[in-house]
Amino acid sequence: MSRAERKARRQEEREAKQQQKEEEQRLREEEKARELAERAAAKEREEADRHDRALMQSFTSPEEIALSRSRAIATIDSQLQSSHAYIAQLTSRLADVEAKKTSYGNKPAPDSLEREIVSIDAEVQRQKELVEARKVEKAQTAARYDAFATRWRELKAEADAKALGGSSAAAGSTAATAKAQNR
Repeated sequence: MSRAERKARRQEEREAKQQQKEEEQRLREEEKARELAERAAAKEREEADRHDRALMQSFTSPEEIALSRSRAIATIDSQLQSSHAYIAQLTSRLADVEAKKTSYGNKPAPDSLEREIVSIDAEVQRQKELVEARKVEKAQTAARYDAFATRWRELKAEADAKALGGSSAAAGSTAATAKAQNR
């Protein structure tokens, strides 16, 4: 074997070792990613199970969920009513301030009136934004409680099916035992 051939062979061996190392590294990274994904999925399942247990412990019937939903929505409705009443007060105050401003006629109105008008306009706008946010919150709250009720029914059906399956299996073994004793 010539010197050039030996050199080429060593180069091929080095390249093969490098490829093997790279492949091993890629496999380790894939395994690590798989483990991370499994841990994340397990954590997600654990969180869902915890949420389901809390739901079943918090409510004993769909009617309780509906009552809780009604109370939460009533609270938001109360906040909406307060905001609407406040907007009405601000609008009335704005009309009074603008009337006062027009009473000056051609004379320049005091800066304090201008500042008050700007302040009231800003507060009315802020309250309108708050009302819109509360409307969104109300829809989200209704949807959240509807999801609670749906999930509660699913969990209750699963629990009932397990109870029926377990009690029918127990009843079946009891009947088989009784039948065997009668022989």
